[in-house]
Amino acid sequence: MRFRPCIDIHNGKVKQIVGGSLADAGNAARENFVSDKDAAFYAELYKARGLRGGHVIILNPQGSEHYGADLEQAYAALAAYPGGLQIGGGINAENAADFLEKGASHVIVTSYVFRDGQVDFARLKSLSAAAGKERRRQAKKKGKPGDACVSRLLLTALPTAPDTFRVHSPESPARPSRPRW
Repeated sequence: MRFRPCIDIHNGKVKQIVGGSLADAGNAARENFVSDKDAAFYAELYKARGLRGGHVIILNPQGSEHYGADLEQAYAALAAYPGGLQIGGGINAENAADFLEKGASHVIVTSYVFRDGQVDFARLKSLSAAAGKERRRQAKKKGKPGDACVSRLLLTALPTAPDTFRVHSPESPARPSRPRW
């Protein structure tokens, strides 16, 4: 088993938020923990401990008043541990290469490629051109029943499959879900 650390950045701070509480409106989230340390501190800690494959997630959307502060934190973490951390949160074909140049080992994409519950193959192709297959991770966001079914057919249909897929099943208390092969 491998421990994969994470650095979540929200409103310019490293924090742990309560799952499902993040809201773009008002940059709001319920918080479990807000650190007095910056993202670079944690990146250096992970580097010193030899913990590779962790990720930095930017939680504020582009256009948020806090997005610039989030970027500063993310860039500082990537610079502190070049090649040791992945980056996610608002990644698209226009900014993926920039994050890789700043030290990310991989980019993590979700809503840019998964739109309206379906894979947007045109966006996947443009992202592949920008980031390269070897440096792209793809995470299926938690969705709602009826979203794109992850299957062997879908995975073989992807013309430029990412390095890794991470799948989160939809949340439905009445109908627990799991990938069906």
